[in-house]
Amino acid sequence: MDRLISITLTMRSRPTVARPPVRNLQKQRRLGEVQIDRLVADYLAGQAVTQLTRAYGIHRSTVIENLQRRGVHSVRNGRPLKNDQVAEAGRLHATGMSLVTVAAEFDVDAGTARREFIRAGIATRPRRGQPPRNSVADEAGTNHNQARWQIC
Repeated sequence: MDRLISITLTMRSRPTVARPPVRNLQKQRRLGEVQIDRLVADYLAGQAVTQLTRAYGIHRSTVIENLQRRGVHSVRNGRPLKNDQVAEAGRLHATGMSLVTVAAEFDVDAGTARREFIRAGIATRPRRGQPPRNSVADEAGTNHNQARWQIC
């Protein structure tokens, strides 16, 4: 028993080691009422959710939740480019701009721009060193992408 008491007293007399303060790994960003009003107005003016996430520095789900709280329930999941934008992107691509550069002009991924080109019937140029490829069906009705992968 005496030994237990001496160990306890020794432990109490040791200096305590200062621990570093706990660091938050994620900084919470909360929007004020005025900022949420501006976010809703920007969304209704036609900005995409991804553009709003970058502009306000918040997560996609936070943008959608703020919109829903304000009564805006029509979250768009439609095409990222409108028909006139696809036509303009096609004109830019035809002038020699790369697909990546054209996609960046419209704030979409190159794969999205390519998919929209295929949907609109706009042919894309081949990559450097690649044989010409037409992703649109030709006059005979053959889709070159499908024909390329058929087993002979």
